Amino acid sequence: MTQPSRDRSGSVYVAVLGAAMIVATIALTVSAMGRLALRSASDQRDRRQAQVAARSGVEFMLGVINQYSDWRSRMTSGVESGDLISNHVRFSWSVTDVDGDLADDPLDHAVIRAIGKSGEARSALTVTVEPFNHTVPLSSAVTCLESALHADDALTIAPGAVIQRSGDVTSNSEAAYFASPAKSMPSDHVFDYYVSRGTTIPIGSLTGANPSRFRGVVLSRHLNPFGETNPWGIYVIDCEGADVELSLCRVYGTLVLLNAGPNTAISDVAIIQPEADNYPSLMVQGDLSIDLQSDTTGAELQELSRINYNPPGAPYDGVEDSDQVDNARPATLDGIVYVTGTATISDDAVIRGCLVAGNVTVNADKVLTLEYRPYARDYPPPGFTIGAGVRPLPGSWREVGL
Repeated sequence: MTQPSRDRSGSVYVAVLGAAMIVATIALTVSAMGRLALRSASDQRDRRQAQVAARSGVEFMLGVINQYSDWRSRMTSGVESGDLISNHVRFSWSVTDVDGDLADDPLDHAVIRAIGKSGEARSALTVTVEPFNHTVPLSSAVTCLESALHADDALTIAPGAVIQRSGDVTSNSEAAYFASPAKSMPSDHVFDYYVSRGTTIPIGSLTGANPSRFRGVVLSRHLNPFGETNPWGIYVIDCEGADVELSLCRVYGTLVLLNAGPNTAISDVAIIQPEADNYPSLMVQGDLSIDLQSDTTGAELQELSRINYNPPGAPYDGVEDSDQVDNARPATLDGIVYVTGTATISDDAVIRGCLVAGNVTVNADKVLTLEYRPYARDYPPPGFTIGAGVRPLPGSWREVGL
């Protein structure tokens, strides 16, 4: 009769022992989960602090560069510093010139890179900077923007050609229009900002082939018949060495032509205007022939029930509509027109702003009308600044891998 009692006692013991093991396991699990949660929270805190440290490193270097006018000779491109501690965060930094030599050109863009550190966490942040004189804002523009027309090299005015102008006409090498001292020009990296922010229009999207025709088109930050719109109204065409012909078109923004063929031209009536008055409207890497005259309509862009040149999204003088019966509008190039090669005025043209080119030629018996506007000089856009200090290029902040 005693054996069942012992069996019951043993069963109770086993049950109690099992319950104790379950409780112990739960306790160990909770403890392990707590330790993991604490470690995860610590890791997240370190990551956030590393990100803050990286940002602090970039801001620190911006301050250093803008404090020392000889910063380019003080630093070596691409060499990372030792760790610095500022406001309880730790970081290292480097400054890299785009061509590897900080001291060779004060107009070069550079990249500041900072690595923030906290515990085992690391975070790297970069920003591209361009020259800018913070202390003398009115002289921070490249000085070529002080002229209605400026040629870095030859300025040729053929017999019978006339330049009607408000504003200076200057050249860095022509005796008759010599700029003394020579006026500063944008660097080779003037296109960087616009390419990085611009929307690409493939050369294959244009009609025709050599020349590819940009014809009968209205382009703005709200309108792009070739694809996605760009919030800044900046559009980039890599011409791949082919000629591009612009005609019977309107651009309300910034059009960039890279690797343009030698016969790239505005061959018929066009209106090309920047959305911001101080911005470039047309930038050409190569040569450009400018002819704003039409054989049939003269120097005016007419709708004539064909194309609406001020549709919703591309107002003209603040007016937009949905019809095709508006009065003719004068063909003009407004804002900065920048050409790295030779800009040839092949027929009568009006430029309201400033024309800057490597060389400028006005063909015989043609009339170039220049209406200088100082917006770009007073408020220089990205790529058209010079100075001892730097400023970040908008849109160039990047969190990068290590």
